[in-house]
Amino acid sequence: MPEGATLEPDEAIHPDFAVYYLKRQERILLGIYIGNAPDVATETLGSAIMIAGCDARITTAGGTANNMDALLAVRSRIGFPRFIHFWFRGLPDRQAKQSVGLLSTGFTLSPNLDCG
Repeated sequence: MPEGATLEPDEAIHPDFAVYYLKRQERILLGIYIGNAPDVATETLGSAIMIAGCDARITTAGGTANNMDALLAVRSRIGFPRFIHFWFRGLPDRQAKQSVGLLSTGFTLSPNLDCG
């Protein structure tokens, strides 16, 4: 985890999914959705990336507001979750690069999950 960052659950209670935010000084470095119906169009995810040793898909958009979506399909014995969706919106270049780098090096799957 980046120095000075915290992992916080979403304040809302969701009955069939979970959302966490990796934050530093109230800025969201990375949003993390865990569930079965991510709000991302898979057709828009063009590039390959390894997350937690699994093949995943990612798309990024640069310019003055860096945006990113990455989707990791997973399997579990109970059928939940089926996806982990990572995202950020409007990060400065340095923080955007750090968050994308974190996807490749900073995550491991729970023993209950396998690559999907």
